[in-house]
Amino acid sequence: MTKFRKKPVEIEVITFDEFVEYGKQNTDNIVNEMPWSFEYKGHNITHANDKCYLIPTLEGTMNFTPDDVLITGVQGEIYPCKIKIFNETYEPIGSYLSFGQAIEALKEGKRVARKGWNGKGMWLHIANGKHHDSYSIDLFSTDYSEVNEVLPSIVMKTADDKILVGWLASQTDILAEDWMIVE
Repeated sequence: MTKFRKKPVEIEVITFDEFVEYGKQNTDNIVNEMPWSFEYKGHNITHANDKCYLIPTLEGTMNFTPDDVLITGVQGEIYPCKIKIFNETYEPIGSYLSFGQAIEALKEGKRVARKGWNGKGMWLHIANGKHHDSYSIDLFSTDYSEVNEVLPSIVMKTADDKILVGWLASQTDILAEDWMIVE
């Protein structure tokens, strides 16, 4: 059996509540504060009850409920999808950064991490030897009176809650597109 992977495509999504608001703004046919029938992206929508709209899809009429999101596909087709399945299948566009974007975020004082890192709670930050956020780094336990300044460096908070000074990126880290800003 041949296996396939879904091609990356951009879709548009609307929640049930957003859909109801859209309907209210785009029809005069409102009953009990609910849009009764209206057009959405060229498709005629019908109210079934206050918790369900009838959605015309390529596979026939489907129910759209508060447990769903409504997806607009690559050719303008619409179809409901259960929120749980949607969250397991899709991620927001632009939610991840390239290595260069992660470095820029570090320079802005943010913490970054890779989605692909195995350790929980790991992140990177720029430190300069002074107190940073909730941790401090004492790079010099001996008196180095000839040292005027501690230069910034990238540090890593490890999975075992230690600070690794002088973190170096691997080639995999540099080429990765799964960087994200963490709190």
